Amino acid sequence: MLCVSQSAEKQRDIEIDIRNGIARIFLRSDHQEVPDPEEESTHWECSEAFMECPDSDAPDEEEIEEDFESWFEYAAEWQPPRVKSVAQLQADIEYIAAMTGVDLEV
Repeated sequence: MLCVSQSAEKQRDIEIDIRNGIARIFLRSDHQEVPDPEEESTHWECSEAFMECPDSDAPDEEEIEEDFESWFEYAAEWQPPRVKSVAQLQADIEYIAAMTGVDLEV
C-alpha cells in the first residue's frame, strides 16, 4: 500500500513494528524537506509503502536493506486481505448450500 507521509522530522527508511503476531512494515524513500509558508517552517514528506505479514514470515531490517527497491515495490503493491461482513458470509453459505443441495433448516 503506497501513500505520501508527512512529519515534522525526517522518518527512518525502514520501520518494523511487531504486535500480536503481526509485523507491520513501513518503508520510506524520496525524503524531501518541504517549506510551509503559513507556519514559516518546514516539514518532511516521503513516499511510504506499507505491508503486514505474520511475524514469523517478516523480513528483518538487514534483509530489506539488501534489496530495498524490491521490498518497497512489493509493499507498495500489497493490499490488506478483504474482510467480509456477517451478511456477506451468510449469503455465501446460503449460495453454497443451494448449489450442493444442503438443507440449512435442519
